[in-house]
Parts: sequence; C-alpha cells; structure tokens
Amino acid sequence: MSESQKLIADEQFFIAMWEILRADAAMHVPAEIDPVAEWQRMKIVSPSGAWSGLREAVADLLEMTQDVGGAQLAAIDALLATRGAPSLTAKRLERRRWLGRLLKRGSLESDEEYRVLRGKLDDVDDATFAESQRNLAKDMLLQYEARRRT
Repeated sequence: MSESQKLIADEQFFIAMWEILRADAAMHVPAEIDPVAEWQRMKIVSPSGAWSGLREAVADLLEMTQDVGGAQLAAIDALLATRGAPSLTAKRLERRRWLGRLLKRGSLESDEEYRVLRGKLDDVDDATFAESQRNLAKDMLLQYEARRRT
C-alpha cells in the first residue's frame, strides 16, 4: 500500500470512528467537539500539518478504544466496514506491526514515534510487550529525550 493510500485509509477510519463514537452515548462525546470538522478545516489551511495531525488522531482513537474487545469490537468493525473504512482490528494489527518495526530499528526519529511508544509503555495494563521489549523501548525513549535536550 502506498503512503497516499495509507493516508486515505486513515482518513476513512478517522471519520467513521468519530461517527460511531458520536452515536454511542456511552462514550460521552460532547456535541461541541467536532474533530472531523476541524480535520476538514485543517486540510484547507495547512495540508501538511493536517496529515500529520491525522496520524496523531488515529493513534489517539486507538488509545481511546484499547480496552474495547469481544462483541463490542466486532460491532465496531462491522460498522466501520459499512462505511468503507478499515476495521479497528486491522488498525490495531497495523499499529502492532509498526511498533515491532520501530523496536527492531532501535531508535526514535520523530515526536510522533516518541509519543506512541511513550503511550504504549505508560499503559500498565498492556501485556503485549515482553520484558526485553519494554526495556528496549525505555532505552529508546531515554535516548530520544537526551537528543532533544542537546
């Protein structure tokens, strides 16, 4: 999949997930919060910043829904499919693969990578990292922080 295809898929996922979250009263999304409208505005005002922000927004959605599983996950995946968007399951798998490549590389190259890895380590309930991976991730964060200070 090309980079532009990935961005289009991310946009479809982002818009569809917010439609689903807004319809779910249990998620308590205030009506005045409209990230989709903000996304549409940013695409006009600052296209390059909008695409970077979209990647962060997708990461935020994955974090917000990290505890969703079972029947609720299946229902969300089905709703996303009806909107022509990638499933939450697929986006989670994509994120796990990306994190695996990041750990294999052994260093962080952007604030986005730092933020996602920090979020992964801060989730104390997440048992998907082996202890060796967790230690490597901590070292990568420390190295990135040290580079940012200089």
